[in-house]
Amino acid sequence: MTQGKEAAQKRRKDARKQDYANFWATMIETAQAQGHDLGQRNPTTQQWLDQPAASGMDWRYSVRKKDCQVALYFDAGSQLGDLSLARMHRLRQLLVEADKAYVAELDWQDAPGKQTCFVRQVLSGGYLSPQGEWPIIHGRMLQAMDRLQRAMAPHMAALSALSLSPSPFRERGPGGEVLPGGEVSPP
Repeated sequence: MTQGKEAAQKRRKDARKQDYANFWATMIETAQAQGHDLGQRNPTTQQWLDQPAASGMDWRYSVRKKDCQVALYFDAGSQLGDLSLARMHRLRQLLVEADKAYVAELDWQDAPGKQTCFVRQVLSGGYLSPQGEWPIIHGRMLQAMDRLQRAMAPHMAALSALSLSPSPFRERGPGGEVLPGGEVSPP
C-alpha cells in the first residue's frame, strides 16, 4: 500500500472514531437528561458502549453508519464459548415461555464454535444520520434497552448459574442430540 493510501485510510479511521466519540457523548447526555443510569461513562471511540450485566454477559449499545442496536452480549471467554451459546439458547427458551411476541422481534445471533454470541434489536438511525436526529435515535435506543433489560433481568441469575457440566439429564432434540440450554430435571 502506498503512503498516500495509508494516510487516507488513517484519516478515514480517525474521522470514524471521532464520529463514534461524538455519537456516544450525546448518547450519554441524552441518557442523563432522561434519568437513565449508564454508570460513570466517558465517550468512547469504539463502535459500542457496554455495561456489565452478569459474569460473562454485557448490555451493549452499538452504532453503525445507518443503524444502531441494543443487545445482551454473551462472552464467557475463549475456553467457554459453548457456555455463551448455552446461555443464549436457555434465555430464548425462558423468554418464549414469557413473551413469545417479543422474542420474535429480536435477532438471535448464535455462532456455534465461536467465543461470543448475542441477542439484539436493530433500530434505524446511525452515526451518519444528521446530528439533529441523534437525540431521537438515542431515545429509541434507551427505550429498547429498557425493554430488553426488563424482559431478561429476571433470568440473569439462572443464566449465570448455568454450567456445561456433563449430565445424563440434558435436554435432547428429536434426533437424540444434546440441546444447548443447561440441565433439566431428571424424569
